[in-house]
Amino acid sequence: MSINLGETAVSFPEVCGKFTGPAETAEVVHVTCERPARGRYVRILINNSLVDSSLTLCEIKVLVIED
Repeated sequence: MSINLGETAVSFPEVCGKFTGPAETAEVVHVTCERPARGRYVRILINNSLVDSSLTLCEIKVLVIED
């Protein structure tokens, strides 16, 4: 799974972080940007070539630090 940021809803050039998984059932996963990043939109993408891959997101929290 990778987290990317972008200023538009179609382009996500800023790589924030990755989680290689797999996660255990009910596991809480925290992903922190590897370096300061900026973007208005967040994309969470499965990086898996398996056709039957699925991702269940129960809660997503995005923290913002104003400069």
